Formats: sequence, C-alpha cells, structure tokens
Amino acid sequence: KEAERLGIAHCGKVVIGNWATTADEPTTLCKDQVYDTILADYLLGSVDGFAPFFQDRMFGRLKQHLKADGTGRMYVVGLEPLPDSVGASGSGAPGDIIAKVRSVRDACILLARHRCYREYPVTWIQRNLKQHGF
Repeated sequence: KEAERLGIAHCGKVVIGNWATTADEPTTLCKDQVYDTILADYLLGSVDGFAPFFQDRMFGRLKQHLKADGTGRMYVVGLEPLPDSVGASGSGAPGDIIAKVRSVRDACILLARHRCYREYPVTWIQRNLKQHGF
C-alpha cells in the first residue's frame, strides 16, 4: 500500500519494512527469502534514524538472505563520515561549507524530532563484515 501511495508499485517488487525484526518473529522482513545479490545502498547510515543501535547486527541480518553456497554477493555502498570542520578552527577554509551545510541539515532533522543519519567509516564496515563471515 505504501508503494502505491508513493507511486512506485509499478517498478517491480518493493519491500518496505523493518530490518530490526528477528528471524523468529512472524513479521520478519523477507522471511525465508534468499537472494543472489543484495545491494546495501546507504543502508547503514540510514538505519540509525529508524532502528537505533541495530547497525552492528545489520550485516548478520542481511547475510541470512544471501545464497549460502558462496555464489551470493553483497554490495555495500556508503559515505565516509564528514569532518566537523576542514582546516584550522575558524580558518574559513572553502571545504568548511560542506561541514556547515551538514550541521544545518542535522539541526533541521533534530528540530523535526527525528534522528540524524549516521555514517560509518570504511574500517568499521570492514570490521563488521569480517565479524559476520564476509
């Protein structure tokens, strides 16, 4: 119904749900479904806004839906965390505009009483993928 409301139902199968459910819950997202390829496109960064503190379990949750014979592939796309500033404090470095825009964006999200997205460094991603057997 939500896909129809968004006008994207005609694009194929659209799965909308909560990844934070556990495998034994009847409402588990993609229960008993296995895929050749999983594309986690900016998924980890957005999880904090919808399922806080679930990021460390996300790859394990996705892995149960990946072909177990070793031929399945998962692609993880994300963004390195942006620095709070560029250059010396108060230097007015041109790159600071990105940090300032991010701060304004985060302030707007917080004022709307939502949680901000949280990017993770590639080293965190690699460590967690390894912990989950990737």
